[in-house]
Amino acid sequence: MKRALLPLTAALALAGAGCSSSTQNAPGPTVTQVEAIANDALLTTEVKAKLITVDVNSTASLGVHVSGGVATLTGAVRTAAARAKTVAAARSVKGITEVVDQLRVDPHVPDIGQRLGAAGQQLSDAALAGRIAGAIFTQTGTTGVKVDVHNGAVILRGNIVDPKVRTAAVDTARNTSGVRSVTDEMGT
Repeated sequence: MKRALLPLTAALALAGAGCSSSTQNAPGPTVTQVEAIANDALLTTEVKAKLITVDVNSTASLGVHVSGGVATLTGAVRTAAARAKTVAAARSVKGITEVVDQLRVDPHVPDIGQRLGAAGQQLSDAALAGRIAGAIFTQTGTTGVKVDVHNGAVILRGNIVDPKVRTAAVDTARNTSGVRSVTDEMGT
């Protein structure tokens, strides 16, 4: 009886070994795939931040999807000029290789900026500050620069004493669309 069970046990063991779940054997994403997904997510955020500085209405009326450096814009803008400005702003983001314009012009899109008045400007300033801080981090790797913006005037603060980091932070802020002036108060 033991002799008869031995081949049966071996056969069952071999069959069981071959019946593993396909998800267990499926390869996970490679580092390159993870980097591409993270890069697309970062670019999506950068495009959205850029669009807010161009048109505060974009927060409610536009969709942005980035895949492989290609940004697809969906939703509605109030005028043809706003459409052109939105597409140009998306194209200006470093890393965006192409913009697919699926925007439509709808003059009935609510004008959030007009409704918000001064708060709309504050929202735009906050978006610009966030975009500058993100760009400074990308350029320097530091989160120690505090960015304040009022009507496009930027003040950089923080305990940054490395002259290369300070120069990179100031240059990055100056080269950001929507910035009227930059004051360096870092390390003082």
